[in-house]
Amino acid sequence: MVDYEHPRHPKRLILCCDGTWMDSDDGFTKPSLVPYKPTGTLQVASNITRISRAFKRYGRDGTHQIIYYHSGVGTGSSVMDTLSGGMLGTGISENIREAYSFIAANYTPGDEIILVGFSRGAFTARSVAGMIKDIGLLTREGMNYFYAIFKDQENFRNDDYHDIFPDIPFPNKPKDAVEYKKKLEREDLTRVYDPDGTKIRIQAVAVWDTVGSLGIPNIALLSKLGLPHSTKEYKFYDTNLSGSIRHAFQALALDEHRRPFRPAVWEIRDMENATDLRQVWFPGSHSNVGGGYEDQEIADVTLAWSVIFNSPQYPVNVL
Repeated sequence: MVDYEHPRHPKRLILCCDGTWMDSDDGFTKPSLVPYKPTGTLQVASNITRISRAFKRYGRDGTHQIIYYHSGVGTGSSVMDTLSGGMLGTGISENIREAYSFIAANYTPGDEIILVGFSRGAFTARSVAGMIKDIGLLTREGMNYFYAIFKDQENFRNDDYHDIFPDIPFPNKPKDAVEYKKKLEREDLTRVYDPDGTKIRIQAVAVWDTVGSLGIPNIALLSKLGLPHSTKEYKFYDTNLSGSIRHAFQALALDEHRRPFRPAVWEIRDMENATDLRQVWFPGSHSNVGGGYEDQEIADVTLAWSVIFNSPQYPVNVL
């Protein structure tokens, strides 16, 4: 049965997903891949780090704001993680699961959801939004089957997928995403509506330069070799703009010409529930826009653009 607890004051869940090799929890950049070498420099904070630290704990309307920062791929302690995460994008699936789990575990009826990300972190944020649209927010019971449900959702668009959990979370699983979500709801494994009948939606998704149409470089060789976490797998994630998102913002790098960093520009497709979309091109390359270079001049400008949050609903001390 759906676990709705006693009434609480609505809160604001803010998920901040950083870019590749960006980790404000560590904040240390080593000059080489030699492990445990006691030299290096302080990492220049990305705009995700800066904005996650700028959100107030209570909004101007009195709403409690819970901020969750997630470091980017390639920030593990091992050399292999640094290389595979940075160059190949491994770890994105894990990041998406962890980010979604935070929202599902903390959401109570009436809460607002805000997703923020840069680069591959933007891909993560947009994928979490796609998951909420596709499967809702899993209940505690549903989270017991989270990995199997995640793999199903991950492969809704993959006709060649071989299901290794054919009877989990239930037998005779629908192949259609809409029917799958309906069955999750009937089994009380997910939440699509609050008790008052209001559909659960995402208040805002704000991203800096989602790289590539898939969020990661197109590594054709890896796909042919069948290696895990290649672009062949990631192409099935849903990062499109849907009516489940009320407001969407994206800062894009005008002078980024590297092929793997082509931006994933949003387009409005659901005209019936059209999202309030604002996308702005800024001069500079990928990291100029999202932050992380020593010269933060352009990153400061794009961060100042984040005054979109500096309203009664989104109070942020930006600069």
